[in-house]
Amino acid sequence: MNYWNLSSKLVIAYSGLIALTAGALSITIYWQLRISQQVALQDRLLGITSLASRQIDSDYHGLINDPEDVDTAYYTVNQGRLKEIQASDPDIVRLYTLRFRDGHYRVVLNYVADSQYLEQPLAKFGDVPQNLPPRLQQKTKIQTSITETSIRPNGVGQFVLYGYAPIKSQLGRSDGILVIEMDATTVTQSAVGALAVAGGIFLVVLLVSLPLVWWLAQSVVVRPTLHLNRVAHRLADGHWDEPLPTNRRDELGQLADSFSHMALQLQASFKELQDYSQNLEQKVEERTQELSESQQLLNLVINNIPQSIFWKNRENVYLGCNQSFASVASMTRQEIVGKTDYEMPWSREEADFYIECDRQVMDSGKPELGIVEPITQGDGKQGWLETSKVPLYDVQGGVMGIIGIFQDITRYKEAEEAAQQANHAKSAFIANMSHELRSPLNAILGFAQIMTRSQTLPKEHLENISIISRSGEHLLTLINNVLDLSKIEAGRITLNQKNFDLHRLLNDIEDMLYLKAQEKGLQLLVEHTNDVPQYICTDELKLRQVLINIINNGIKFTSDGGISLRVAQKSPLSNPTQIIFEVEDTGAGIAPEELDKLFEAFTQTETGKQAQEGTGLGLPISRKFVQLMGGDIHVSSQVNQGTIFTFEIKATIVSEGDVVDTQIPQRRIIALEPNQPRYRILIVDDKPLNRQLLIKLLSPLGFELKEAINGQQAVEIWDDWQPHLIWMDMRMPVMDGNEATKQIKATTKGQATIIIALTASVLEEEKVVVLSAGCDDFMRKPFREADIFKKMEEYLGVRYVYEEREIKLKEKEETVESIEQKVRVLSEELKQQLRDALLTGNLAGIANTIDQINQSDNSLAEAIQKYCDGFEYEKILNWLSD
Repeated sequence: MNYWNLSSKLVIAYSGLIALTAGALSITIYWQLRISQQVALQDRLLGITSLASRQIDSDYHGLINDPEDVDTAYYTVNQGRLKEIQASDPDIVRLYTLRFRDGHYRVVLNYVADSQYLEQPLAKFGDVPQNLPPRLQQKTKIQTSITETSIRPNGVGQFVLYGYAPIKSQLGRSDGILVIEMDATTVTQSAVGALAVAGGIFLVVLLVSLPLVWWLAQSVVVRPTLHLNRVAHRLADGHWDEPLPTNRRDELGQLADSFSHMALQLQASFKELQDYSQNLEQKVEERTQELSESQQLLNLVINNIPQSIFWKNRENVYLGCNQSFASVASMTRQEIVGKTDYEMPWSREEADFYIECDRQVMDSGKPELGIVEPITQGDGKQGWLETSKVPLYDVQGGVMGIIGIFQDITRYKEAEEAAQQANHAKSAFIANMSHELRSPLNAILGFAQIMTRSQTLPKEHLENISIISRSGEHLLTLINNVLDLSKIEAGRITLNQKNFDLHRLLNDIEDMLYLKAQEKGLQLLVEHTNDVPQYICTDELKLRQVLINIINNGIKFTSDGGISLRVAQKSPLSNPTQIIFEVEDTGAGIAPEELDKLFEAFTQTETGKQAQEGTGLGLPISRKFVQLMGGDIHVSSQVNQGTIFTFEIKATIVSEGDVVDTQIPQRRIIALEPNQPRYRILIVDDKPLNRQLLIKLLSPLGFELKEAINGQQAVEIWDDWQPHLIWMDMRMPVMDGNEATKQIKATTKGQATIIIALTASVLEEEKVVVLSAGCDDFMRKPFREADIFKKMEEYLGVRYVYEEREIKLKEKEETVESIEQKVRVLSEELKQQLRDALLTGNLAGIANTIDQINQSDNSLAEAIQKYCDGFEYEKILNWLSD
């Protein structure tokens, strides 16, 4: 069937091609013959038309205007002319002239050789022709002789060729159109004959070509091609030795050669493919085994991870989990797959929570780590999970689900709650211990202050009292350090920023520690660069505490040399700025292995242990304070060479006008001013020593005093006596200070009584409770007598009489420029005395000269003494030489 299909297609294709060629040739012959005959006819008609228009007498033609003119001689003349023209060529069928009038072409002359040939009467003068020629139907203006380009039937169906010529007078005036119809029947008949000849040629060529093409297709193309097709099928079936005809030199021979070459290549490739297939099968088996082992290992790893792992799709359906998760759910891994959270052993609220968290992760495409989620345990108790969830992406990068891992943190939560309870217990313990320690310490420091007011105690006793006071202050410092550390651990320490004079702070620290360093024969140098701002805003008290602690340590562990404090501003300069502090000593140094433990609480270096001083809290607290101020402490040290502590803080630069001077000189109060009310003061404290301390402090000044041992007694005395002010302790038996304050302030007259709380607690929470109970103010123990007097002045308006003695206010720090200017105006005698004493090293002479300068300028004398103490003689000599 394929054989005949292929043959038929080839025969039809080639025969059709030949037939189309013959047909095209025949049609070309037909059109050439017809066109040539038509052109000859057009040329003949054009010549006749041109001659005929000139033979018509245009003058006579112009006189024919009415139907009566047909009988005139000039009509007969022109009619005869038409007859002569028709007689000149027998193919002329009709001649007539037309004149355009009233919007139509109308007949003027009309002549037909054989009127019997016409099926309708001949048109007369003035008639409108029924069938105008095509060109005149378009009302085309005829200017010269012209013929139609195509043959058309006339009014009686005869094929004619139309010719036109204008009729013009001798003056060139147009008087109508001559129309000639020439018989074109011979042209059309010859065209039909040519078409019949072309059709015959086409049929002959087609009949001859069919068997010829059939034979050629069979012998040359079809049989060899079918043979190649059979061989190709044999090759496809694996018969590689099938012979192919390769003796031809045409395209089929080349195709047969290509098939032979391809058969050899296919045979080799098939052999390689069989070998590769065997190897591939072996590799697939090995890889399958490896994947199986890898899957087993992965399952083993996942199942042995102590945390629970699960993965879901976007519809919240579990796709898998590890054994730990299955154990939490009390189900098998196979039972979990395909379930949602609503089908798991969770509560409805827990399932809603899990699904909402999962949806957030999948919608945002961002992982959620450390989510704390509740869970109902098997015994019905509340448990807690810490879960991390990440989106699960498909190969296109879209989120297809979620992977989660969680662990049971119920024990940690319980431990955290226990730790919080322990922390609360510790805070309560510290508060109680603070109260218990500060109460007797309040008595020690308070009575020591009272005793220093005595004018009769011998100097030896005053020195002993001073030792007691310093020891009490040291103990208070230790207690405050422990409390500060407790606040730091609890995160309750805050930054109390204020505007202050940094240069004055440095001077105060130098004055405070100068004698302590001098007692050990050490130099204490405090210097700063010129760009260090003088007025800044930060926590002054914490900065002071850090500097004093580090410098104190330097003095404590240095036996030779000195300690220097250097201050500079960090570049680039800005506001807020960073200020760098560097404290260097020439002491024993710190071993490298001890540097890491230097800032651990209650930890001391070997040098510190040998000194048997301190608690190991100073540096940890200092680091926390510095970090709170926006910096950190760094230390470098070499054993037996010294240590350098460096830290930086952030501070805002302010102007001098923003700084409030709080260094008010302390004057001793000796009495109350006259003409004041006799103030009634009630002292409430369960400890006799604390009551006695306030009584001894206030009684000499003339206050009217009463005391109570608890809150209930205080309320009774207040109700009966109505004091102006109550010093109220907060912790007392029977009724504490909070309750007593509430009862007093609940009345109208109680609103007029000032109540100031006295407490040994340092917790900020205690202050809030005290003020909310109704107290007007809050003061911590141990207190200073100046603070007591100041509060009474603030709330009662008490005016005091101060001890009459000259109080010299410390002048502002002298700058190098001011010292140099003041040295210039000294008398030449003083300059020479100081110069000689400095050059000879005469300490007595130096001291004597400074005493003389002090009589006229105290600040200059102190400045010169400071530089002399630092052995900076050369700088003083330079000033004296200028």
